[in-house]
Amino acid sequence: MGSLNIFLVRHGESVDNVAGIYAGIRDSPLTAHGVLQTRRLASHLATLTPRPAWRVTHIFTSTLQRAIRTAEAIRDAQSERSTSEPPVPDIEIRQLPDLRERDFGSDEGKKFGRLARASDAETHASLRERAERFLNEHLAPILSAAASATSCATASSEGTSAGGGKEGEEHEPQAVFVVAHGLILASFLRVLLSPGLFVLPAGTAVPVDVSPAWSNTGYTQLVLSSVASSEGDADMPPDGPESSSRCRTRPRWSRLRLDVACVNNTHHLAGLKKTRGGIGSARFDDKQKTLTSFFGPASSSSSSRKRKAVDELEKWYVHPWSTHDGSCSFFFPLPFEAMARHDERPKFTDLY
Repeated sequence: MGSLNIFLVRHGESVDNVAGIYAGIRDSPLTAHGVLQTRRLASHLATLTPRPAWRVTHIFTSTLQRAIRTAEAIRDAQSERSTSEPPVPDIEIRQLPDLRERDFGSDEGKKFGRLARASDAETHASLRERAERFLNEHLAPILSAAASATSCATASSEGTSAGGGKEGEEHEPQAVFVVAHGLILASFLRVLLSPGLFVLPAGTAVPVDVSPAWSNTGYTQLVLSSVASSEGDADMPPDGPESSSRCRTRPRWSRLRLDVACVNNTHHLAGLKKTRGGIGSARFDDKQKTLTSFFGPASSSSSSRKRKAVDELEKWYVHPWSTHDGSCSFFFPLPFEAMARHDERPKFTDLY
């Protein structure tokens, strides 16, 4: 099987982020700068996961507009940059309440920095419960299918190697996007890296009390690849009289190895500056004039070419541009605490 790549993506900058208040389940819209962030992100991810070389199969998001708009930008960029003939249909965006941000209760809409937290705020246990429910109800079928494909590919390889088949043949990589919010994404990441789900490289478990900084449109890439059955069974206790009294540690998906390619990657934002005069921090208005509007409505045959022209104009006239390789920042083994400190020290806006 090809690798299964799960991208955990935080939404673009919102009005409440700029105001420095607890957004939580408030439906705070994107700012004008936040929209530029999502466009940069979407273009970068479309280049990183081009169709049809990649299979982008699922986009999950919360029911809050700041996440939905970010997910829509990712979907649109995938469609515009697809080179397949006939064109690949648009990917359905699944909006799920379980991916909403933490509910801060009576602290919603209040400024950061309060020493006492509201007693009616959602607990971390409840947040983790939602993360686990999303895994079991929505992501588990995808993971099980990948694990099954691994088993079938292994059997096929063993059966055809003697007959001259293509041994070790791989399929195209698959991408799944989860677009949500800082705290629920951090909780979900801790769930995925918990022992007992996948084969994990040494040192990849996330401490329970660690909440990695998650910048606006920052993304974490998790790569799931096939492993030999012997590797998945490495931690299993041997059969014998004592085996029943010991915890058997076979992972739930023992044929899948999980590696963390990068955490809070924001390379796509290199050189992006906020428009001065408060315009960049203001709520984005869909009706306002943009560079795109001067091109008029795009036909299906020319939309990709026009979008490329708009990208070039935005680089030079909307914000300064600096080149970068766009590669991921971190590769295991590396202490998780060090990854959380990469871009800068965590701020409140990196979490909420």
